[in-house]
Amino acid sequence: MKKKTQILMSTYNGEKYIKKQLESIIFQKNIAFDLLIRDDGSQDKTAEICETYNDFVTVYKGYNIGPAKSFYKLVELSGDFDFYAFSDQDDIWDKNKLEIATKILKDCNPEKPCMYCSNYRLIDCNDEVLKVGIDKSKLLNSRYTALAQNIATGCTIVFNKKAKELFLSYKPKKIIMHDYWMYLICVFMGEVYYDSSPHIGYRQHNANVLGDKNSFCSKWTNRLNSLKHLSDHQRDVMSEEFLNGFEKKILQEDEKKIKKVAFYRKSIIGRLKLFFDKDIYMLTFDRNFWFRIRILFGII
Repeated sequence: MKKKTQILMSTYNGEKYIKKQLESIIFQKNIAFDLLIRDDGSQDKTAEICETYNDFVTVYKGYNIGPAKSFYKLVELSGDFDFYAFSDQDDIWDKNKLEIATKILKDCNPEKPCMYCSNYRLIDCNDEVLKVGIDKSKLLNSRYTALAQNIATGCTIVFNKKAKELFLSYKPKKIIMHDYWMYLICVFMGEVYYDSSPHIGYRQHNANVLGDKNSFCSKWTNRLNSLKHLSDHQRDVMSEEFLNGFEKKILQEDEKKIKKVAFYRKSIIGRLKLFFDKDIYMLTFDRNFWFRIRILFGII
């Protein structure tokens, strides 16, 4: 029997592109799947469009709680399947996206939380390819890079039943994003398979604005301005939440590294230890340089 996958999609005011995404999902090759959608309080016709595909789709209408909590709710609502896949509302999937992911996950130990994620092609509002994402496979050389950078783009993630079980076993009070949470679970307690080949058109809106923001001057202006946000503690908050949920399930050596990130702001010594830690780093030189600067300012 084919192993079955449930696709989990959160929608919000996505009427412009939702049909293209639904069509790309419906025509997935050689895969048995179910599509579960939670609409996050859309003000447009997104939910109504989804309901026209009722032969393939189950739609839950909810109130607006934001993407991270909406996806968490989808995992809570999901059924008994072999694999689960996160989906955005406005991308375009290659026909073999799920087939490739599930073939890889079939060889994973079902007693371990396992996830697949991949690279992507960035597309504009006209479905034209802007560029292919950076290959992040090198970051898996050290699992501790997960404490600095999430390599798993949410809409490429496919995970197994054990990963779902652990994902739901502890509900963080502060969840930055669902994909980062799943990535940490699988990195430290299971396996992560990163596919450097893209199998999805990942839509970027307002491509001209994006290009402007990616200019050297604009990028560094934004980074310098971010130093004003002294309450921005995403990585240490996620690390502390992870310890709260899974400290007894992880290796002692991993616990020490995670604590180094979770509590680095408590002292100058803590900041310096993290600053000089060679295992916790980001992919590119400029991102890693900026990560070190933010450590000293206490805003990672």
